[in-house]
Amino acid sequence: MVATWLAGWLWLGGAALPFARLAQDRAAAIGAAALPAPPEFDRRRMIIGFRQYAQACARCHGEPGGSREPWAGGLDPQPSDLTQPGAASNTRDVFWIICHGRKLTGMPAWRSHRSDNDIWDLALFVRALPAVTPEAYAKLRAMYGPAPETFGLTPDATCYDAGKQRTPTDG
Repeated sequence: MVATWLAGWLWLGGAALPFARLAQDRAAAIGAAALPAPPEFDRRRMIIGFRQYAQACARCHGEPGGSREPWAGGLDPQPSDLTQPGAASNTRDVFWIICHGRKLTGMPAWRSHRSDNDIWDLALFVRALPAVTPEAYAKLRAMYGPAPETFGLTPDATCYDAGKQRTPTDG
């Protein structure tokens, strides 16, 4: 069975990966459609979102004026550069992807490590990130620094699945 799959993938000339990405994007959009409207993005949410991003995301996804960790260049597929305009489609999709991760990409599902509020804060910050200048990001880092390593290790994210709440143990 594995040989059949591998032969099919090779036959497609490696085109299976873009199809997998398209399927993941579509699944995120469908799941995200059932989410409630995102909360308002205020100063408190910006600071919490920044601290989470600086601690857990910037190494792979980059930061304004900075670069990714060298080892992130070895990831295949490459993580999205979230500092670029259009990298994050909409806040609900970003919430869903943070919550559920992306299979076969190295993107973890954070629902067991973050609350729904923490995930919203991070999703809102990711959506605002392309507009953050390197100078503003450096100022945030100087004022607030990244979150402590133990930040958000309370698994109370429910995420949402087609309109019903989902607990971390639902898988």
